[in-house]
Amino acid sequence: MNKSFQDHLLLELDGKSYLVGRRKAIPVEDLSLIHGDKWFVTDFQGCPPRTMVVDAPVRYAEVVLRRKLQDIGEAGASANVLTQWKRSRGRGTTDIAYTVVEQERFGPYLDRVYTDASHHLVFSTNAILYGILRRLGRTENLAVLFEHDRHVDLMVGRSGKVYGANRLSSYSTDEEARATLSHSAADEIRGIMSRNKIKVDRLVYFNWWPFKEKKESTTTSVSLSGFGDTDSAKDNTQSGWADTSKSQDVEEAALLAPAWVVNLSETVGIPHQFLKGQRLDVEEGEAVMTSLPSAMRYLEDSDSVSGWMNIASYRTQHMILPILAVAWVLVTILFFGQAWLNNEADAMTAEYDKSAREIAVLESVKAVGKEELDVVAFSKRLSEIREIPPIGRILSDLTSAREGRMFLDKVEVSFANMTMPTVEVVGRVVGGFDETSMHHGKFLANLRGMKYEVEKSNFGTNIQELSFQLTLKRSPS
Repeated sequence: MNKSFQDHLLLELDGKSYLVGRRKAIPVEDLSLIHGDKWFVTDFQGCPPRTMVVDAPVRYAEVVLRRKLQDIGEAGASANVLTQWKRSRGRGTTDIAYTVVEQERFGPYLDRVYTDASHHLVFSTNAILYGILRRLGRTENLAVLFEHDRHVDLMVGRSGKVYGANRLSSYSTDEEARATLSHSAADEIRGIMSRNKIKVDRLVYFNWWPFKEKKESTTTSVSLSGFGDTDSAKDNTQSGWADTSKSQDVEEAALLAPAWVVNLSETVGIPHQFLKGQRLDVEEGEAVMTSLPSAMRYLEDSDSVSGWMNIASYRTQHMILPILAVAWVLVTILFFGQAWLNNEADAMTAEYDKSAREIAVLESVKAVGKEELDVVAFSKRLSEIREIPPIGRILSDLTSAREGRMFLDKVEVSFANMTMPTVEVVGRVVGGFDETSMHHGKFLANLRGMKYEVEKSNFGTNIQELSFQLTLKRSPS
């Protein structure tokens, strides 16, 4: 599901936060002052995209990857692995595109999610890169480039496959540095093509580029009329590079279609596309030329790192609006249907009681007929189904049973033949051994108090966290 037009769009990038509107990007100092449902897109204070092959099944790829990164010193003991994409390469091997965010950075974002009275979905800027591959790369291989400050985030792949991802950085924002950046990007793209034996069919570029205008200038010298998605196959117009650190006239269109990208396209022999850009006013004398809002259209709520329960809650609420047109039909059916079902249930219960009495009387005289047995069996089955708890209640129970800094990474609920549900839980508790063991024990005790039977419980510990896997059976309420 895509973002609703009613949701606020917040952006945190290169150390600054903005409330992004149609024509303005308003600086935000305190996010708690923004009320209402929101999509919060962040670079997590500079965390780049990466890819790796790990020796683990898809289900446990993140756990094994985190340990591997810890072993080579690229992640701390409590680092979080945010997955943009993953796929099994073969038996016991998984390709994964990811972002590593240390817990001390990630924690405050998650805290805001849980304390916000409204829906609050957090996204990595790196998820936008794969979102573009997913939508625009259905029939071709793409190299997606996102330029911001001195950096270019790069991801190469197609829908359902990522071949490589990296961040390239220059020492400055001047023309000479951009020329060097173009060569670095060309080498990176060629390397990915060579290692994976593929051909990239198109470069897709978008950016976020703040600049300052001259104080004496109150109007824009370059018209953006008709400026939108630009494809090099249709438009090979060369544009100059503007040094935004100087108080000179800024050609705004050139900021959306920089010359170094055109040079990169010619160097590697791959057509380029600039996503549709726009100007956003920030403060007096400051503005942003950006195509990032166009790129954000390819994000989906499932790309959020806020947790599956928050995504499900957001999706449930926003699915209400499209079905309002038929809601009156459902209400009418439910109103009259409920009365009919109650009457039928009462009639079935009475029939069941009557049949049970007749069976007791006639059991010693003759065998019970097939019709009476069918009524009894149906009534009994109806009674059993009424005892099955809904999935919403199970999710609520798991959430309320958590203790300490506990995270539920995966929950599976299965109803075999409409019997009492079996719940598979994979999670972790962050903290020292004594603390995590205590919270894990309390979690199990809370679940037993809610009529859950623990059929299987496995856990492992290290200095910073306790990982656990549970199989639960829900007893009748």
